[in-house]
Amino acid sequence: MSERAAIVTGASSGIGFQTKPLYSATTAGVIGLTQAMNKELNGEGIKSIAFAPGFVDTPMTESL
Repeated sequence: MSERAAIVTGASSGIGFQTKPLYSATTAGVIGLTQAMNKELNGEGIKSIAFAPGFVDTPMTESL
């Protein structure tokens, strides 16, 4: 039997904890799920990664 490996990725947000409650809760959920998956699936060949893109200064975000 061959070994298998997988990487599960999830998009989170660094600004999520500073904005609206629902957005903050879902951002925290992605981070918590990622951490729990890593603990539970450690040694099974499955890794979980959450990435949080940073703020990008563009004309669309000038008012933020």
